[in-house]
Amino acid sequence: MQNTTKWKKRDQTDRAISTKDYFGPKAEVYDLTDTQSYWVLSDQLLWKLLDKYCLKPLADSNKNFHFLDAGCGTARWSSKILQNYSNCTATLLDITPEMLSVRIAVRATPCLCLVLALLSTARMPVLM
Repeated sequence: MQNTTKWKKRDQTDRAISTKDYFGPKAEVYDLTDTQSYWVLSDQLLWKLLDKYCLKPLADSNKNFHFLDAGCGTARWSSKILQNYSNCTATLLDITPEMLSVRIAVRATPCLCLVLALLSTARMPVLM
């Protein structure tokens, strides 16, 4: 049997709006994944790999490194990196203002540069 379903083709602006519509309302509870066993284990394993194979070598070669977290959400990972590598700085990029607002409310620090990417306009990025 042949599938004759026709999918609506979306442009990038439509996709960005869909992403914002999905994650915006979830921003306040997004980090509750920290309480779910699966994500706790997954995050621990990922952190060990990221730390051992990426961050430590980077810190050894450049004590004051700067990193970009594109699609940072609430900046869970960036915050963990900044806590463990106090000499580094970060630029966080996300298209969902609510996600960045959670980070600002929790702990905005001088080592973070928050950037709101407005994909629905030709101008990108807009500093927040």
